[in-house]
Amino acid sequence: MEGQIGVWLTSATEPHGHGLLGSRFNKKAFRVEVQLDENALLCRWPEWSLRNVTTETRRILNGAAAEEIGQDLTHTWWIYFGWIRPRQIVRVTEMASGEEVENWATFWPEHLIVPAVSFRRKMIWQKKMLKEVRRALAQKRP
Repeated sequence: MEGQIGVWLTSATEPHGHGLLGSRFNKKAFRVEVQLDENALLCRWPEWSLRNVTTETRRILNGAAAEEIGQDLTHTWWIYFGWIRPRQIVRVTEMASGEEVENWATFWPEHLIVPAVSFRRKMIWQKKMLKEVRRALAQKRP
């Protein structure tokens, strides 16, 4: 019940089969390629999840992704437990056209940009949420 905040990544080149459905945002519109050093912050999902995630959670996440295309792509999944800085973005591709977005940092008009949540604020939210979950679980116990 400690929880961790990570960025989900994939080495797959296609956006389908990664459980990206069900959001108000089109998570398949762009492919963002990043350059990360291999270190303890970068983990392959299959190996990491065996040690850190319940069997039920693995079944749900792996199944939701495979359901979309009928193929298991979890071997392409990674989690990065750090902050990906803009300088680590090496390419952004618009998936509909297949063209590289040269000016990705200024691509959207400013009034359409949703402010990012800082890593620190995400940690504060997660700790609060886990505290509430623990409290609710404790109240359910006989």
